[in-house]
Amino acid sequence: MNYQFLAALSGNSGSLVSKVKYKDKVCVLKQGHDNFANMASQYKQLKSLGLAVPKVYDYSNVHLLIEFIPGQSMYEYFQESDPTDFVDYIT
Repeated sequence: MNYQFLAALSGNSGSLVSKVKYKDKVCVLKQGHDNFANMASQYKQLKSLGLAVPKVYDYSNVHLLIEFIPGQSMYEYFQESDPTDFVDYIT
């Protein structure tokens, strides 16, 4: 897989997460020891239910390449917002 590295991203999964350009798309590349093939299958099932999840472009047992969806990170959201708004939203 040939991609152009754009930026390092942070996460909590223990995987190496990067923003990359793959062909003409900006994507998120997760690399590590997770079962990415299983994760890709779960994403596709959630998408079939009509949920907004990233498109899966490529995967193996050691990587997952998904659509980059621009927006505010959860960290940024909680820095700028009252967490009770989020709790009210999800309950």
